[in-house]
Amino acid sequence: MTERTTEPRRPLPHGLVMLLLGVFCLFPTLHGPRWGDGLEFVAVSAHLGVAHPSGYPLFTLLGWIALKLPIDEAYNAVLVLCRLAAFATTAVIYLAVRELFLYFRQTEWLSRLLALNIALAFCFSDAIRQSLHFVEIYILHGAFLVTISYVALRPVLQDRSPHHWELLAAGGLFGLAISNHLTSLAILPLVVYFLVTGVRGGRLPAAIGGGVLLLLLPLLLYGTLPLRNPGESGHGIFWGDPQTTGELIDHIRGGEYRHYRFMSVAPGVAFTFGQYIQFFVTRVALTLESSGRLFFGATPVALPLGFLVVVAFAWGCIQTGGRRDLRWTMFFLLLAIFLQLGFVFTYNIPDVDDYFLGIQVLALPIFAVGLLIVLRSLFEKLKWPGEKQNQILRLFSLIFLIAVYMSNFDAARVENAKVYSAWTERVFAALPEDAALITSGDGDIYAAWYKQFAMNEREDVLVYGANFMRFPWFRKTIRPSDPHRVLVGFAPGPPGTLEQHIDNLSRLVINPLLNEGRPVFTTISNPMELEALADRFRVRPMRNLLTESEMEALASTHEVFSIFPMLYELQSFEFRPTP
Repeated sequence: MTERTTEPRRPLPHGLVMLLLGVFCLFPTLHGPRWGDGLEFVAVSAHLGVAHPSGYPLFTLLGWIALKLPIDEAYNAVLVLCRLAAFATTAVIYLAVRELFLYFRQTEWLSRLLALNIALAFCFSDAIRQSLHFVEIYILHGAFLVTISYVALRPVLQDRSPHHWELLAAGGLFGLAISNHLTSLAILPLVVYFLVTGVRGGRLPAAIGGGVLLLLLPLLLYGTLPLRNPGESGHGIFWGDPQTTGELIDHIRGGEYRHYRFMSVAPGVAFTFGQYIQFFVTRVALTLESSGRLFFGATPVALPLGFLVVVAFAWGCIQTGGRRDLRWTMFFLLLAIFLQLGFVFTYNIPDVDDYFLGIQVLALPIFAVGLLIVLRSLFEKLKWPGEKQNQILRLFSLIFLIAVYMSNFDAARVENAKVYSAWTERVFAALPEDAALITSGDGDIYAAWYKQFAMNEREDVLVYGANFMRFPWFRKTIRPSDPHRVLVGFAPGPPGTLEQHIDNLSRLVINPLLNEGRPVFTTISNPMELEALADRFRVRPMRNLLTESEMEALASTHEVFSIFPMLYELQSFEFRPTP
């Protein structure tokens, strides 16, 4: 790139930049609950329980703190935490991109302007926009990864040894990152390399301190999971019921998920070589498409656009890695990105866009610099003067920013948030006192957990998750004072056939409840399951939970998240309604 030229303009104040990013990240309207794991996280945070593997002790602890905020809707309180993480992510991306441009001899004014446009583009991207309306761990995961990378890059970009506080921050942030999401292990090589550079720079005590924090924080935070367990008579969500060290390690490693999801086509059935190749090719295509969709939305050209993004990223790596003082840092950043991809591939992650967010926050600053280096090289070949080059770069970054915003603007998606709140309200409004509700999947049971544990409403309802029939820890989600807590049973072992599932559900749950005179309802919507239940019980449609227009609106924005449109009442064939 060309030598830095002097511009008379006064650079944008950092405070104004942070204010702009804060406006877009912190102040969108709070619409309330959205379906997904976020409902479970809020419910778990409300009583400091144990979330699904790997437990996520940091997020649930921070969620518990967020619930102390004076916000009526619990979901919105934890969503504020996610928005703070989104703000932190975009702010650090701004700082990192600015440092990279300064390193390549750009003016302070131009570096700040281009960095602001890149940070705003990420703020407008699909991944961040969803993080502003969905409670999820991934945005905090991304914030940790990009902040650790920035801390490790700063000394190299400023041509100095790491400060004491930077070494302590790198180790501490990594320890917290691991406690939030285990795939943060991908950035461990960079952190270790950074601590080693601190030792070489004469900062041995600080490097040791960073290493201690790196190890101690995850041990302390994951060690709280068994302590959260209230015992046999307790009440709460305690996935896996980890009480011993062995049970805790198993839960952290994936627990119940590991046995039937990762790299298999069915429980206990591993991929064949041909299936693995097909899986690999599919994931490569998803990687490219996700990279394009990050900025340009779900368009038919997301895949080729993603390919161009990856090419620009690769060029940025070549250019930045070509500088001797950056070479090893860039190598370990690249290694972190490939390890992140390895987690996505190895664990057969279904919600692949969320996991790619961690990769994208690492790659984005390098991609931005690589793309603009390509443009700068082209301008130099055309022998354009420096000021004209700067004008073109400013114009290009502005056009890019507008394109990203227009591609991802979708008012209907935000407006549809109200549908999920309406679904939860209508289910419980239709249930009589002391009813039992048989749920079908994660979506409806998480909504019920949210209502009972986070909002402390309708605690009289016995909620039984048909998808949790194999897990005895689920019994603790039923109130100890409920006389039917010990009545319902469980069927341990791997999932069986549909007939076996319905037989177990009927024998262990529905019949005991009906025999005790408790009204039983279900949100099961699978036609085959309903047909099998109809052979054993009267299946009476009770209420449409969503209107036709609401279902069409959700379908138009591709947001039908296993939503259950109907509530049914189950009655024995001997049941005779009172005239």
